[in-house]
Amino acid sequence: MLTLFENVKFTLCSEKEDFIKEFHRAFDIIDNEVFILHQAKSVKTNEDQFNVLLHLADNSFGFLPEQLIQRLGEETQTKLQQQIIDNYYSELIVGDCVLLPLEGKPFQFLLYSPISRAKESISGSDCIFQAFRTSIVAIDKFNANQLKKGEENFLIKSILLPELPGLGSSKKDLGSVLFVRQLWEIYKVFIGTPKKKNKYGEIKVLTKQRLERQKQKQKQKQKQEQEQKQKQEQKQEQDEKLQPKKQNDKKPRKIPFPWNLGNATFQDYHMTNDLQTTETKESDWYY
Repeated sequence: MLTLFENVKFTLCSEKEDFIKEFHRAFDIIDNEVFILHQAKSVKTNEDQFNVLLHLADNSFGFLPEQLIQRLGEETQTKLQQQIIDNYYSELIVGDCVLLPLEGKPFQFLLYSPISRAKESISGSDCIFQAFRTSIVAIDKFNANQLKKGEENFLIKSILLPELPGLGSSKKDLGSVLFVRQLWEIYKVFIGTPKKKNKYGEIKVLTKQRLERQKQKQKQKQKQEQEQKQKQEQKQEQDEKLQPKKQNDKKPRKIPFPWNLGNATFQDYHMTNDLQTTETKESDWYY
């Protein structure tokens, strides 16, 4: 676990109602001082208070959106692309990042971390977790090197995310629930599992209402099964009443005739089922 991460704060900007609601459900229950939500598209004032501008990019080649180019200049994009060419063989894969120093800008650094290779679908992926993880590791390494040099006043402590990608409702987007879920996993990895469990905790505590609903469902299921059994039994009884009684189709048991008939023959000597009388199919027979 990285101890330096405890002093770092991320400010996330978003106006999406579903994201804001999900974020509060996840992080309001615990003492969260790492992820701070700013309910706006961006922090237009006091940008100097942030050391780093974190850009979760939709490509691996250093292309910045027009809004960032206007704020940081085209030379920033050129430097970024050149660094990717020199150090990452022209492509920065998902799970890597570039910490680019800025001069004469409101931010000291631009942290470029891609979440897709070339504007691909991020639905169902763990791209946010990977992007935040590699960003945190890069920040922690930078702060560790600064401490070794004795420059404690030049540490990265505040990061701004002016835009949160993948919060739309299209099939290519990640969605607010998975976005916050991955932030929660990042929090657990680098800070630890909080004592107070919320909806993203590993221990799922069933409330009384949920238990009662489960019991009601089980009772309804048992009741339906019993009704089905009763219907089947009633149907069988009705079928038996409608059908005529079947006579005993079993043939009478043949037994050998005990008397010595000599040359006479006796065919089909039978006994009835109660074994009390004898019957023959031929009326005239001889001793």
